[in-house]
Amino acid sequence: MPKKGMQKRSFFKKLWAGIGLLAGVELVWLTLNFLSPKKQKKDIKNLFAAGKIKNFSRNSVTPFRNRNFFLVRLQNGGFIALSIKCSHLGCNIEWDENDEKFVCPCHSSWFTINGDVMHAPATRPLATLPIIIENGDVKINTNVILKRNSIEDTEIVYADKHGKT
Repeated sequence: MPKKGMQKRSFFKKLWAGIGLLAGVELVWLTLNFLSPKKQKKDIKNLFAAGKIKNFSRNSVTPFRNRNFFLVRLQNGGFIALSIKCSHLGCNIEWDENDEKFVCPCHSSWFTINGDVMHAPATRPLATLPIIIENGDVKINTNVILKRNSIEDTEIVYADKHGKT
């Protein structure tokens, strides 16, 4: 008959082996999770409804400070959502209605109404946020911020494919 001390020792050997196996499995799972490419979610549930198209006049800038963006309606009727953060060091920019430009109060960068750099030290245009227009409603995906190096016409969203709104 085995001694009582041997049963305890055998139990603890099995216990430590099980804990080691569990730790090994967790380490493998964490490593695979870290190395696997991240999938970008198109989270349609988190679209912010900015309002109806008719509520935004042409050549206007509407701040949504609680959502960290400006909604710009250009003279041609297109929409672009610009990040409130300066592309230089991330200070909150302001819209200067009189001079029709965005101004960074920290380092005096200026940006055009579509976010292009007018005055350094910023070297990149303002980041944009994706816009979806459905049934006359303008919706912005505030979870995605798209940094850019140049202004692209494809960033401007129209109510229909022909640019008429």
